[in-house]
Amino acid sequence: MSFTVVPLHNLNLLTGTRVPLGNGFVLQDAPEWVKDDKGILADIDRNDRQATLDARHALVAEYEAQAIGEPDTNWQGKKPKSIQDLKFQSSTPVSDSIFRNSFVNRGSRSWIR
Repeated sequence: MSFTVVPLHNLNLLTGTRVPLGNGFVLQDAPEWVKDDKGILADIDRNDRQATLDARHALVAEYEAQAIGEPDTNWQGKKPKSIQDLKFQSSTPVSDSIFRNSFVNRGSRSWIR
C-alpha cells in the first residue's frame, strides 16, 4: 500500500473529521505515522519538517503501487507519469485553496464542513 500525504497548515477542524474529495483523497487528521517517520522527516528542510509536525490535518490518498515512480497505467499523455506525480498534481488546487482561505479568512472555516 502506498500513500500521498499533503499536510495542511493553519486548518483547525474537529478531530476525526473526514471529507472525501476527488482522485481518492480524503481530508482527515494528519496521520501520526507521518510525524513518527524520522527517515522522511530527516530528508526535508527544517521549516517543512516543523510545519509537518505541527499540521493537524492532511489530504491523504491511499493506493496500490509497488515502488515510488511506478507509472500510472491510466495516464493517457504522451510521456508516462508516475502515480505519485499525478496524485501530487491533483492535490495542489485543493491544498492551495485551503491555504489561501486559512490566511485570507482566518475566522471563516465553515465552507469546509
